[in-house]
Amino acid sequence: MRLMRVDKETGQQLLQRNAFSLKVQEVGKVLLFKTILQTTPMLTMSNHLMFLHEELVKLPSFPRKALETEFALCDTGEMGKPLLAIDTIHKLTWCQLLNSMFQKMPSTFPWSSELQLFLNVYNGTLVLHAEDASILRHCMAFYLQCAFQFNMVFSVNGYLSILPTIIRVYHHNLHNGVLTQAIEFTIKHFYIMHRTPFILQMFGCIANYIDLSQDEFSQQNFYRVLPETLYRLLRTIGRDCQDSLGILQLCNFNKPLKALDFCYADDSQGWSIFEAVNLCVTVQVYAPESYRSRQMMVSIMILIIVRTDPSKSWNFSVHFKLVVIKVFELIGQILRRDWLIRMLLGMTLP
Repeated sequence: MRLMRVDKETGQQLLQRNAFSLKVQEVGKVLLFKTILQTTPMLTMSNHLMFLHEELVKLPSFPRKALETEFALCDTGEMGKPLLAIDTIHKLTWCQLLNSMFQKMPSTFPWSSELQLFLNVYNGTLVLHAEDASILRHCMAFYLQCAFQFNMVFSVNGYLSILPTIIRVYHHNLHNGVLTQAIEFTIKHFYIMHRTPFILQMFGCIANYIDLSQDEFSQQNFYRVLPETLYRLLRTIGRDCQDSLGILQLCNFNKPLKALDFCYADDSQGWSIFEAVNLCVTVQVYAPESYRSRQMMVSIMILIIVRTDPSKSWNFSVHFKLVVIKVFELIGQILRRDWLIRMLLGMTLP
């Protein structure tokens, strides 16, 4: 092995060609596994699925290997755009492999903590290439299919693995109408499937990331989400959303989608912000000292606190705000929860 001195432009081209070659090789390997999985007889399908599942879980480089991206090499040079294109194909191929794997799994598959590893492939792909229509369509369809197929997991805590990423991507791409419409459509169908459990998980997973400060530079942090973003998503649940990307065409379930729990079979699909407030109040009364109760309090603050900027007002009536705050003051006094009373006293009214 010898070191060779080259100029910056030549070195950049060599790195781009090497990265492109490695991506093509990895795409070929993933396509091979995908083809083998799709052509496996049903009699041996379960054995192959368990083998692939165990090998991926034990692999130290999974899911990092599926998400590695050389963005620094995609900005310049004649190989920049081809490298970005092959990277997109690489991510999409990995997603298709996992999608084929999940579709052939039974709905009672014994998932544990390793489910997060597989979902992280889709989460990372969505973050890296959210503005690519094919990636966005495939990711949203996979999320819907996964929530439908593994109903029991997602009715308990499955949404905690995907909603933070989806909401962050939505928050940082509000300028993209196609992306926001696709995510709003997906969120609405999440609600149609799981109703109250979905809303509670949504509040719980995003409460720690809500930015309640007035700092102008806080929006630069990818992990923080403004309250207006969550409120906007909640409002879209009660509205009609168009499937402009044809997301449901990639899903293997009956359309139109209905509630998966028979308890909600006769309920309407209507939604209002008042129902979100009712859920938060219910959790507060049931377990006022729990961690979930504090998360619901943050959600209440998002929904009813009056912002100083009138242009960001959320059009709640003053009487409604007064009633809700008085109810919580009464709950806090009855239960003698000092932290609840202090938080309520910090709320400002117009």
